[in-house]
Amino acid sequence: MFASAIFDGAQIAPAIPMIDNVFTGEGITISRPLPGFLSRLIATINALPRLRLLKFIVFGFLGLFVLKAFAAFIRQYLMTKVGHLVLRDIRNALYAKYQYFSLDYYSKSKVGVLISRITHDVGVINNSIAQGLTDIFYQSFKAIILLSIAILINWRLFLLSIVLFPFISIPVVRISRALRKISTKTQEKMGELTS
Repeated sequence: MFASAIFDGAQIAPAIPMIDNVFTGEGITISRPLPGFLSRLIATINALPRLRLLKFIVFGFLGLFVLKAFAAFIRQYLMTKVGHLVLRDIRNALYAKYQYFSLDYYSKSKVGVLISRITHDVGVINNSIAQGLTDIFYQSFKAIILLSIAILINWRLFLLSIVLFPFISIPVVRISRALRKISTKTQEKMGELTS
């Protein structure tokens, strides 16, 4: 999961100045001061012959994309496996609980609602765990990496974006509340349709 987030930080945008260097023959120039490691990296790139730099771009980024795809596959596979194991445990716990209910409970309850809880509601929980939990960890790693890159590039602009973040999050919270209401209504309708 962490490796996949790291590869998301290494996108193709850094290749654009290197490609300009290959085709125009002019070195990469940045008008403002950079952190030490970036200025040393740019000096190293400018010193490379154009053909060698082109090979580095082609094979380097091809390798990065292959590693990124492999890391994303492993992350998805492992989290899907965890989701299925959790789904199995939840369904087994529900079946065990249903076996100990009295016959009076079953005569008062709609069978469709009970079946819907086992099939649909548990599936919703599985999706929440498989996708939601994965995204919490993955997006946290990705945010840390991308925020670190943003701080290294321009810390003042980073602080401005942190100040603006609450204003951006207000519409997101409102939309998520509306979606939650729709999801609750959908679950109720699934129970009615099943019965």
